[in-house]
Amino acid sequence: MKKLLVFAAAISLLASCSSTKILTDSVSDVDFSVYQTVKIEYQPNEGPQHINPINAQRVENAIQEQIKDRGLSEAEEADLKIVWGVGIDIQTNYSTNSTFYGSRGYGYRRFGGYGHGSGYSTTQEYTTKTGVLQVALIDSSTDQVLWLGSASDNINGNNKKADEKIKTVIEKVFEAFPIGKQS
Repeated sequence: MKKLLVFAAAISLLASCSSTKILTDSVSDVDFSVYQTVKIEYQPNEGPQHINPINAQRVENAIQEQIKDRGLSEAEEADLKIVWGVGIDIQTNYSTNSTFYGSRGYGYRRFGGYGHGSGYSTTQEYTTKTGVLQVALIDSSTDQVLWLGSASDNINGNNKKADEKIKTVIEKVFEAFPIGKQS
């Protein structure tokens, strides 16, 4: 029974691991305490791949929740703009595996002579889709980008638990947000 519990705990830990890559960058000499209001804007992708409207609303809701946790309020004429967008990068990758089998030649004291060898090669082609969510914090009066956050992960086409996944990704991106959560 104890082994079964340890096995179940290990499986749940591995299942919770995520391959999502989070990157952030910010301007270092900005006093963020002067900002009180935010306007959230979605910048649609101009390519053929678009985020579906339900997931777009999920992202918007998750960002709004992060803004409220930081004591900022939304306004039409705001101090800051949060501009977010999603892109999908489709890549074709190739994997080649070559194997050669050979033997030493036969002859006088193993020098010279004849021998045999064989080999084979396989090439695999696979396509991966990587979704990238980018969030930019922009000063409304100067249009200067003050902070950038992005998350990228492989897309497998499965929308199960999308609400939970989007919320978790936004939380991870906003961990490095320059305005901290209020107690």
